Amino acid sequence: MTTSEFLKELETRIRDGRVVNIESYLRRNGKTRIAATKDLQNVLRWKCEEINGKYGAIYVNIEEE
Repeated sequence: MTTSEFLKELETRIRDGRVVNIESYLRRNGKTRIAATKDLQNVLRWKCEEINGKYGAIYVNIEEE
C-alpha cells in the first residue's frame, strides 16, 4: 500500500466513523466529553492508538474490522 492509498483509506475511515478522536466523537454523537471518553474506553469496541505520547490518541472501532 502506498502512502497516498493509506491516507485515502484513513480519510474514508474517519468520514464513516471507524476512526475517531475524542473531539470528533463527541461532536458527531452530541455527547459530553465525559460520556464520549467513557464510550471510547470500551475495549470491546474501541482500540486506542496513542499518537505522540499519552496526550494524543485516535480510537479504531474494532467491531467494524
